[in-house]
Amino acid sequence: MPSHNSIWSPIAQWVRALLRRGKVESELDAELRYDLERRVEAKIHAGMSLENARRAALSEFGPVDLAKEECRDARGTQLLEQLWQDIRFGLRLLRKSPGFTAVAVLTLALGISASTVVFSVIYNGMLRPFPYKDATRLTTFSIQDLRNTHVSENGPDSRGALTSDQLIAFQEQSNSLEDIVGFMNRDVFCEDGRVSLHLQAAYVTSNTFQLLGVDPFLGRSIIPEDANLSAAPVFAMNYRLWERHFNSDPTIVGTSFVIDGVSRTLVAVMPPRFQIDSDDVWIPSNPTPGDSGISASAAEPNRVWWPLGRLRSALSARAASIDLTMIAQRLAKTSPGRLPPQFVTVITRPYVDVVVGEFKDTLYALAGAVAMLLLITCTNVANLLLAHGTTREREIAIRAALGATRGRLVRQFLIETLTLATAGALLGCLLTYWGLKGILTVLPDGTLPMEAVIALNPSALLFSLGVTIFTTLLCGLVLAMHGVRGELNPRLVGTGSGASKASRGRKFRVGLVIAEIALSTTLLAAAGLMMRTLFALTRIDLGFSPSNILVTEMSFPKGAFSTPEGKRVFLRRILQRIGASPGVIASATSLSLPPYGGPGSDLEIPGRPDAVRSRAGMDLCSEGFFQTLGMHLLSGRLFREADMAPSAQRVVVVDEVLAKRFFTQSDPVGSKVRFNVLDLIPDAPHATYFEIIGVVSSIKNYGLRNPAIPQAYLPYTTFGAPGGNILVRCAGNPLSVAKEVHDAVESVDRDVSLTETSSLGTYLQRFSYASPEFRLISFGSFAGIGLLLVNAGIFGVMAFTVSTQTHEIGIRMALGAQRDTILRMILATGFRLIAVGILMGLLASYGLTRFLSRQVWGVTTTDHGTFATVAILAALTGLAACWIPARRATRVDPMTALRHE
Repeated sequence: MPSHNSIWSPIAQWVRALLRRGKVESELDAELRYDLERRVEAKIHAGMSLENARRAALSEFGPVDLAKEECRDARGTQLLEQLWQDIRFGLRLLRKSPGFTAVAVLTLALGISASTVVFSVIYNGMLRPFPYKDATRLTTFSIQDLRNTHVSENGPDSRGALTSDQLIAFQEQSNSLEDIVGFMNRDVFCEDGRVSLHLQAAYVTSNTFQLLGVDPFLGRSIIPEDANLSAAPVFAMNYRLWERHFNSDPTIVGTSFVIDGVSRTLVAVMPPRFQIDSDDVWIPSNPTPGDSGISASAAEPNRVWWPLGRLRSALSARAASIDLTMIAQRLAKTSPGRLPPQFVTVITRPYVDVVVGEFKDTLYALAGAVAMLLLITCTNVANLLLAHGTTREREIAIRAALGATRGRLVRQFLIETLTLATAGALLGCLLTYWGLKGILTVLPDGTLPMEAVIALNPSALLFSLGVTIFTTLLCGLVLAMHGVRGELNPRLVGTGSGASKASRGRKFRVGLVIAEIALSTTLLAAAGLMMRTLFALTRIDLGFSPSNILVTEMSFPKGAFSTPEGKRVFLRRILQRIGASPGVIASATSLSLPPYGGPGSDLEIPGRPDAVRSRAGMDLCSEGFFQTLGMHLLSGRLFREADMAPSAQRVVVVDEVLAKRFFTQSDPVGSKVRFNVLDLIPDAPHATYFEIIGVVSSIKNYGLRNPAIPQAYLPYTTFGAPGGNILVRCAGNPLSVAKEVHDAVESVDRDVSLTETSSLGTYLQRFSYASPEFRLISFGSFAGIGLLLVNAGIFGVMAFTVSTQTHEIGIRMALGAQRDTILRMILATGFRLIAVGILMGLLASYGLTRFLSRQVWGVTTTDHGTFATVAILAALTGLAACWIPARRATRVDPMTALRHE
């Protein structure tokens, strides 16, 4: 077993030789002189003269410099010294060619920065977004309902929400999850005697903060004992709320607030990244056994829990699904009616997938796009290096003749490329800093977890280092293998120009440019599909005009307007005041927000057994709803003010989709329809049929990308639904009447909160257009950068081609060739190169764009029009890049060209 000193002694000697090189070299010289003198003395003692003894000693000793090299090799510093020599030599070469260096460094910086930006978004926003303990194992689960897999998760029979008994059963019986917590979301009013705030609260089970494992920024963490009925009521506050509304007051912990009528003490301000469930406050609570979850009034939300758990270590999500499914099946047997009537399994999903949702497909697509851009970058830089390397063939041959091995030459090329890549990486980090700021400005709200911090952090810098090494190896090895292949000595003959040089480098460089064009064409095709998608979305016929409509979302205090009559009086006064405001054309209230729809219900239509188990969208609205949206009456009549009275006859207006589906042979006006969901709402009419009084034109009511579903419109006084929207159609800018709407609400009841006021166009931009715009900007930027680099590569190849064909062009012109003929010849050469690249790119696009099927809408992933446009664009820009070299060829002086050879 070697001793500790024997292991570290060689390392210490190597470090000393490296750091104290001058002194070590002096000691080496002294040691070699001493050895030589001892040899001379020995020869003299043997009877030789001083001169003969020195000559013999030198002969035995050998060259002194060679002995020094052997000693340096023994110390292990020779390789490092050679590397330092190569670095200095590479820096001198790059300094001698500032134009080439600037272009190569900028090209690498663009590729490295784009890759690092996308990596930062994916890594920080999707792979490691949460600050919670073992966040990668956080998972949520839902019960899959066969009958309605798209139903909104807003009740105890939905796929994601659990009653108290169900949550307790999963907590006690699960073997696959270490622990399970529950969230119950509420809109609450918070008062401290000075200010009243409308907040988003989450009642959380007592083990929530222990599961997440994040210490508070101020105060103490909520503990399980805080949820006991005998404990003093407490809560925790979001950092952003503390910073925005309480001026970051560090003494606020311990202050009492009244939250929904209950006095609670603030015990914790959580750190900035603690944004679980995006709530303003967290209130400890425990599920109550036997609680059905059904509220006594429709004005109050149901008491249901949304689960979150942590997978046990080394356990798969599939195993957890099996375990939770068995629990759900037992619950279905012991508590019939509490679970969906038909379910397949319990589905588990990583928490990050639930938060990020479909946007992860966009991120993966961007990763593929930036990979193509990085390949274009590397190919372009390799082309530049090859062009630069053709001027150094004689130098390489001389170095080989002087004893440089091919390995040493390859190392020299790699060092030069590493120097370029390092400079590109440093500039790329600066561009990444600005690129991250830019991408955050176009990133749609809500697409990434609020906990995520998208910034240039150590992980991003490490990735940038990895990309730098990758580009060094790819570009450097291409240059090295091309530079040292074949016989090097024949290159000493001549100047290294002419046809021989062209034949060695031109074909390979043309191949690289063709690869660039193919990759760029694929990126352009993806960007074109994104553009067509956004165009299609913005041209959808919504069935109504969204322009000049103001939307205000209302939130009522707990217990306020719990009866339909109270809500009717309140909204009637508000709508009358708004309608009297200047510039207002029409106003109304509705439960849902078109074109995104709202709740749904099973239908029952007398004499139509096929309607049973069919669903329709259901909205609660006032009589001015149809005029506000600009919907057309097709038959019958619209709502009147008298229809809004709670004691009025039960009537409903349906759209043409519902009419055509269930009343194909008759006029639906006068027919009856029953909405089964009303039987589950305490203060709604039960077992009641509504008379259809009118049919209106259909509108988009299930999102922009989906066809309209059957829709029914009920008076907003049918039951005391919580919250709602005020819609106002204006003659001009809708935001110009926002103050009048706020004043109208405040004049009627100051306790009613308006959570958000914006134009309907803004809602469409946020929820429907923002993501396609982001994809278009991202793919368009990458495609634009790639096209720019490709054109630079085409220009370089064509310029190189013209320079190597100067003699041939001179002969042609001396024999009478016209300048137009030379121009067409050069352009034809370039066009053939471009055409091959475009064809390869289109073939690649045909296969690769299929992976964008979930990102594309309104156009096929192999749309011929898009592909044709991309081909034309790539051809025109490529020919433009060929134009300057071609024009330069037409200006060649024949005599000068002939003398040159």
